[in-house]
Amino acid sequence: MGTFSSTVKSDVVGDTRAGEVHQCRLSVPQAKAAFMASQSGGGGSPEDALLDFDELLEAVARCGVDKYRAVKPMSAAQGVSGFVANLVGEKSEDQVISEITYIHAARFDASKVSAVAGQSEEELAEWRRVWGVLALEGIHGFPLWEKEVHDLLQPKFGELRSIFKAYACGTISADAGANDEMDMEEFNDFAIECTGLITKDYGFNVMANQFAKSDGLSSKDKVLDLAEFIALLVRISFYRANPSFGLLAKDAQSAAKLAEHAVELVTLPGCLEAMLLQHVLPHARRDNLHLFKTSTLLEADVQAALEEARSDLHTLYEKVKGGRPRLMLAEWQKLLQKQLLFGEFSISQHTCRLTQSQSKANFIASAADPVAGHSEEATRALTRTPHPSP
Repeated sequence: MGTFSSTVKSDVVGDTRAGEVHQCRLSVPQAKAAFMASQSGGGGSPEDALLDFDELLEAVARCGVDKYRAVKPMSAAQGVSGFVANLVGEKSEDQVISEITYIHAARFDASKVSAVAGQSEEELAEWRRVWGVLALEGIHGFPLWEKEVHDLLQPKFGELRSIFKAYACGTISADAGANDEMDMEEFNDFAIECTGLITKDYGFNVMANQFAKSDGLSSKDKVLDLAEFIALLVRISFYRANPSFGLLAKDAQSAAKLAEHAVELVTLPGCLEAMLLQHVLPHARRDNLHLFKTSTLLEADVQAALEEARSDLHTLYEKVKGGRPRLMLAEWQKLLQKQLLFGEFSISQHTCRLTQSQSKANFIASAADPVAGHSEEATRALTRTPHPSP
């Protein structure tokens, strides 16, 4: 007997229907009235009334309908079943109402997706692995857009992987796991170079918070792997398109207040597609540093410029490595820092920039053994004019 409350829950993140409160109640007078009305003989006082089993079933049904009448999503039959579960101690009122009002959303199963055009079986297997660990659960509307986001990302996975490797190549590793981690500085390069990604209303500081959140959802190691990077792109696309959403959701006093603004939201997958096509894919670097040796480095004017500076560069090389057999990354970075070569510089409306992560990437790409450092012979090889191919 009494009044009981239950709050609606949903699988859908940010569902404005979630949070609605349903109440049910059954009072002593209601129970007595149901008992009396179920007598086949009628008459007499409540104290003298008797029910056979079939009449008891009717009384139970009357109580169930009365108790859950105010819960609009529940039918009469569900109310009766719920009351029976209460009566025999199988379920509480909250459990009964929650099972009826809970908003379910089916998850997308990518385990059987086929390869898209140009995607090898190996690439498909890697994509399935990456998709399987993407942490997208906290983004507004999840999982309603899950399949659409999957279908948008799968054909672009090869390019996104190449972009990730291009920016995550500033880490020296003694094993074969090179360029598989992106730190904050490398992500900053990515954000700057993807023209228009940073906006007046959605600056890099906010993106950095999303970087930390994407990292914290899994490893918390202050670097992103490929899956965390792709999940970060999805997160950024939504919050970049809806920069005031976080504050609105935080300050909303009720689901109704948030619902008033829901029509203004730019939702997934549309916001992700627009960000990728307009800002990321056209401007981000690709993993092609290894091609430098067979293309740009071989150009005659590039070789001429290096040959002209060979003597000065050799003197600088010997000085910086300090008698050691090889030039190490730390020494290279220290030299560039000392010469004030890091930063962005604008002259007559022309801009040039060099970051620490870029210089690391180029050092690693130029060295036969980045862990051991740059040998003098390796440095000479980079500046030697190549012989014409036979």
